[in-house]
Amino acid sequence: MVLIFNENIFKFNNYCIKTRFRENKKIIDISYSTDNKYIYPTIVSMISLILNADKNTLYNIYILHSNDFNENSKRILIRFQNKFDSGCRVILINMGDSYKNLKYKKRLSIAAYYRLSLSNAFPNINKIIYLDGDTLVLGDLKELIDFDMKDNVIMGFIDYPDSIKSLGLIKSTVICSGVLLFNLELLRKYNYSKKIGDFIAKYKNRKILDDQTILNIVMQEKLGPLPPKYGIFAFRNEEHFKNYFNKTRKLGKKYNKKDLLYAIEHPVIIHFAGIKPFGSTKNDKRFSKVWWKFARVSGVYNKLDKFNKG
Repeated sequence: MVLIFNENIFKFNNYCIKTRFRENKKIIDISYSTDNKYIYPTIVSMISLILNADKNTLYNIYILHSNDFNENSKRILIRFQNKFDSGCRVILINMGDSYKNLKYKKRLSIAAYYRLSLSNAFPNINKIIYLDGDTLVLGDLKELIDFDMKDNVIMGFIDYPDSIKSLGLIKSTVICSGVLLFNLELLRKYNYSKKIGDFIAKYKNRKILDDQTILNIVMQEKLGPLPPKYGIFAFRNEEHFKNYFNKTRKLGKKYNKKDLLYAIEHPVIIHFAGIKPFGSTKNDKRFSKVWWKFARVSGVYNKLDKFNKG
């Protein structure tokens, strides 16, 4: 088996600010969590979101940030809003001191936990897409926001089970928290905010308690897998792909190989889980090359000096 990834299928949509109007547009709510360190990769993800949007789509982009979010980061987002005013609204949400007392792994940012508070942060929104800053969006997301979630409160790309089971995961579905479709209405109905708070209070001193662990355990009965084209991992090579497939096939719910290979060739959202295109030369060059194409037109390319440029 050979992994095929055709980078030539990705083309920037012609974006004309002067001819795009807000009337009669499909409004889609999107949320990111970021901090001062991760603002530049997040902008790259946002630029891919906008450049690949349908002309009749308007994105409300909510940026969840902490108290220490500095003026430079805010200016970057304001410039983005001004440039793409006809295609998006950028709204900054200060999460204050949320989760500040939680012990977490050094590789994580406290901003990673903000996705746990979406149902409270947006009491008037019933459905929202959450994206990590290490994603690329290569198509319009109307189909995703309209996806039938049935009775699931959250849906995402199937992930490795690994350490999740050590904290009592019962169901076999484990989803990655990098790309998520939230039914906020059901989250509020089932009072998951309190359940999350109770769980964190019980296990707050355990460093294994990352945001993904919390979601998968507290909501284990109400999770479901998205089609793999929404959140497909940027597999480094064939061995990486086989390792993923062999581990997840042991779960009750898994992707078949045909669907995964199709998603690799025709992704809508790529998630650079693990090794990033910005910061490592070990990532698969095909996926990294696409990321750097968007980085070059993002307006923050010159700010990416601390990363390894492709």
